[in-house]
Amino acid sequence: MAWAFAKIQHMDQNFFAAICSQSMGLMGQFGAQNLGNLAWAVAKLLIEDAPLMMAISNMARQKMQSCGHQEIGNIAWAFATLAIRDLPLLDAVAAEATQRMAHFNVQGMANTAWALAKVS
Repeated sequence: MAWAFAKIQHMDQNFFAAICSQSMGLMGQFGAQNLGNLAWAVAKLLIEDAPLMMAISNMARQKMQSCGHQEIGNIAWAFATLAIRDLPLLDAVAAEATQRMAHFNVQGMANTAWALAKVS
């Protein structure tokens, strides 16, 4: 739902406060796509929620090997867009992206490289 609202650039403070709050309690159940989509949505709407982003970072690092190139790119893009310099996450993204570079499309490669450069 967060992704859909962000996609149409509809910001509803109460809705996103509820999404962010509920997501914190469910983070352990999120798959790679859920993490990438939530991170992207929060960044797309420029929502500043440091505890949520740190929870996303922690879970993303744990699940990085199950992330596809889209999720890796979305997570990196989100942190760069929000100017969050999370070195453990950046290291995990760089390591995983390096191993999977052959599977990235041009856009994914460019987005990930931009994100890493922006917050490094």
